[in-house]
Amino acid sequence: MTSDRTLTVASSNPSSGVSITVSPGDKNGQGNGATQFTRTYANGTVVTLTAPLTAGGNNFQKWQRNGVDYSTSQTTTMTIDANYTMTANFSQVNYTLSLSKSGNGSVKVNGVLQSLPWSGTFSSGSTVQLEAVSDTGWRFSYWSGDLSGSTNPTSITMNGNRTVTAYFSHSCVYTLTVNINPSGLGTVTKNPNKSTYCSGEQVTLTASPSSGYTFSYWSGVDSSSGTTAYVTMNGNRTVTANFNATTYFLSFVEGDPGIPGDGVFISSDGGEFDFGFALATPIPLGQFMDGFTATVFLRGSDIQKFNCTSFNTNEVCGWHTGFGMGYSGSTIFNGVEGIFTNVPQSRIQNMVDNINQLSPGCNATANDFFITSIALGCIIPGGGVTTLDAFTILPGQTAVPSSRCDFNGDGKTDILWRNKSTGQNVVWLMNGTTYSSYAELLQVADTNWQIVGTGDFNSDGKTDIVWRNKSTGQNVVWLMDGVNYGGYAWLLEVADLNWEIVGTGDFNSDGKVDILWRNKATGENVVWYMDGVTRTGWSYIEPAVSDLNWEIVGTGDFNSDGKTDILWRNKSTGQNVVWFMDGVAYGSYAWLLEVTDLNWEIVGTGDFNGNGKTDILWRNKSTGQNVVWLMNGTTYNSYTWLPDVPDTNWEIVGPK
Repeated sequence: MTSDRTLTVASSNPSSGVSITVSPGDKNGQGNGATQFTRTYANGTVVTLTAPLTAGGNNFQKWQRNGVDYSTSQTTTMTIDANYTMTANFSQVNYTLSLSKSGNGSVKVNGVLQSLPWSGTFSSGSTVQLEAVSDTGWRFSYWSGDLSGSTNPTSITMNGNRTVTAYFSHSCVYTLTVNINPSGLGTVTKNPNKSTYCSGEQVTLTASPSSGYTFSYWSGVDSSSGTTAYVTMNGNRTVTANFNATTYFLSFVEGDPGIPGDGVFISSDGGEFDFGFALATPIPLGQFMDGFTATVFLRGSDIQKFNCTSFNTNEVCGWHTGFGMGYSGSTIFNGVEGIFTNVPQSRIQNMVDNINQLSPGCNATANDFFITSIALGCIIPGGGVTTLDAFTILPGQTAVPSSRCDFNGDGKTDILWRNKSTGQNVVWLMNGTTYSSYAELLQVADTNWQIVGTGDFNSDGKTDIVWRNKSTGQNVVWLMDGVNYGGYAWLLEVADLNWEIVGTGDFNSDGKVDILWRNKATGENVVWYMDGVTRTGWSYIEPAVSDLNWEIVGTGDFNSDGKTDILWRNKSTGQNVVWFMDGVAYGSYAWLLEVTDLNWEIVGTGDFNGNGKTDILWRNKSTGQNVVWLMNGTTYNSYTWLPDVPDTNWEIVGPK
């Protein structure tokens, strides 16, 4: 007789608590149980065991009998012909999560940013957190694959291998603002013309000047060629198309008395003489129905800079200008007063109305009128000679006297400061040599950027600011609207940091601001001829000054010949001298008073008392005192103290 057999049912991973189905029951009537348990059977009994698919978060793997692999099926059958231990083995199952993308972006997986494509393994049944992160200029759109919808962040359960794609699209929210400077002088078309643009989208801009005007240059664009410019939309962008008034060149009206030749008029003792200059091409008046402003040029310079010292007399000239308005060959009015002639809209309309009253049925409009001539008069007690070259005209604008450093348009020279420690920038608004108030400009915290010059670079009558980076050699002009930043334009880069910008002035008498350079290693000096912010050429100034103790500290017209002269100071001896220039040609020199206290530095030049002469601005780098030398040419007349600024981190950087 064979004895009974035992069947022990166990489990692994987990080692207990796994419910196993047992059929049939044993001799004691016991069948199903939770591991670990034992059943007793008669020898030769056939028993069926069934394990669950999962237990304790793990998946069924196999049965083992007495430690030897027996079956990989959840349900197995065996004959009890010996004592046996059957173990149900469970193991952890890992699934793969594969991520990809369309567009530009990444995905955070359980908080860790992953570049795409990416894959990783996770245990069965685990939950994975996903968050799409878009690149700049892109935005997340939706999920696809084993995830759907646009919920972000989201999660996915790993109950199998999973594949997910994150879709990103261009962020088409960038705006392109186009400014016209001066307003009304032209138009700009955009291609494509849209209210918002996608990241990376390229826009082509085309500038078209209004009749009678010319395109000058672009600012704020990526690249340009003439009137066409290109902008890549990698953010909100602002660009400016800059236009110029056309310069109208003049010739004498035949038959004027006392005129020895074109471009010259002569006044003899004490008389007032008006001389007419005819336009080669009359200017249609219809485009100026809102009024116009004209600026007259003498020797290529603004008439405001001209004074009776040009005529070897100390008396003050009484300038006046007038424009002849022609209709059917008749002069309608003359003698609009002012150096800068302002013709209001009402006067133009009255002129049109008057001619229609005089000639019923004429039905004239402003388009029937033309600016045909300009007259210039000056009372010159001592007599003299000068040249009238050209004039420019702008619609509906009020002209102001030009100054290299006039930030509020009152015709007075202001003083520009920069703090070399904090990067703050401030303008002192001056009334002659009297401090009136101040205005803060934008702060530039990077003190590698230095203000190196001032002047009107875009011919809008406003003082602009030239910057140079002493670390990179980059150069840029801030195009200012008074004390408000209006935009910028890059100049050519000069990577050789031995070259320093030391001043501005009109060295070729074309009415444009040029830039003066000095090489602190070689003593060479160079002028960049500028047309706005575009360099058109350059010339060396001879001779070079190899003694590097001599520094260029200012420019101005010290002998009233209409040419820009150069002011030097010797940082070792305290000597001061003016080079009288004829363009870029050195003519002669004149010594100024010597200042041997080297704490005193010349920091600017300008006309501070409104007499048409270049004065000299000094600052004491030790005490913070400031003073103006009031000059009569190269002769020191007197001085005026300005308020002290004891904090020597503040430096005067304009007028330069």
